[in-house]
Amino acid sequence: MPAPAGIPQRCSAGGASGGSSGASPSASAPADNKTYTIRISYQVPESHFAHKASEKFKQLVEERSGGRLKVELYPGGVLGGLRDNTEGVAQGILEMAWTDLGSASIFYPKSGVISLPFLFRDYDHVEKFFDGEVGRQLKEELREASGIRILAMVHSGFRSIVSTKPINSVDDMKNLKLRVPEIPLYTNFAKLLGAAPTPIPGGEIYTSMQTGVIEAAEAPANYLYDISLHEVGKYITHTYHIYTDYDLAINDKFYQSLPQDLQQIISDAAQEVAVETRKQVREEISEYEKKLEEKLTRTEVNRDDFMNKMSPLYEEFAKENDAQQLIDDILNLK
Repeated sequence: MPAPAGIPQRCSAGGASGGSSGASPSASAPADNKTYTIRISYQVPESHFAHKASEKFKQLVEERSGGRLKVELYPGGVLGGLRDNTEGVAQGILEMAWTDLGSASIFYPKSGVISLPFLFRDYDHVEKFFDGEVGRQLKEELREASGIRILAMVHSGFRSIVSTKPINSVDDMKNLKLRVPEIPLYTNFAKLLGAAPTPIPGGEIYTSMQTGVIEAAEAPANYLYDISLHEVGKYITHTYHIYTDYDLAINDKFYQSLPQDLQQIISDAAQEVAVETRKQVREEISEYEKKLEEKLTRTEVNRDDFMNKMSPLYEEFAKENDAQQLIDDILNLK
């Protein structure tokens, strides 16, 4: 697979000062005085929580390594988009990047389980998956299949719906012109609810709702607010139908090439950043939900009625990826 566009080709171990492009100490080697450069790429801007988290990670690893680890941050997609970054880490073209399990599913399709509608009850449920044996096993399988080692998993958010018509039950989804991303899972989600999925670019959502091309749009609350849908919509419904993660990942070969003390510094710093960032994102999204509710009429639905419509999606995913046990294990987390 060729290098993703925008990412300069460089061997991961090439960040070691004084070392050749392929030379690096083994994981069992004693601590040394070499310096190692880590580039972290992400497609979101500096205002995004991932940039703040990356700054904190940079501070921690540089201080704790005594300068043996140098971290360079590349926000705003300057080295490529989400898929480019995911591929870059998998191939070792990038040392680190922010990605998500859905994007990583191009290398290990089973990791796409996280995008199944109504798989998670709430953020506590998600974190039990992240930190428990079920999540650890999936991350290990992904590492073995792709070379992507997930260091920290945080929230991007659950998705809500802003609409021009009230949604009080699953029956209200029938024939609703719902904007969804041009992704099969989202399109199928809408179809199973009886809605009319309308894939349009994100930049056209506002005018499309304003002119009646669409009657509803779904996304995390912060995105819905930031594109000002409260100005053209009338209702907000927190269906929390699909959850999205955002994860700090490192190329496993590069990670394993580092001295063990530096591996530990990187792992510990990532975990500290994850705990802090999860809390921050949960609070931020809650604030955005309140902002939307101040501008729009909030409606309530029975999520079980929505989930019951998703059986074909679950059955198809389980069959294609031998994932029934994984799905059951996630649903049964208490």
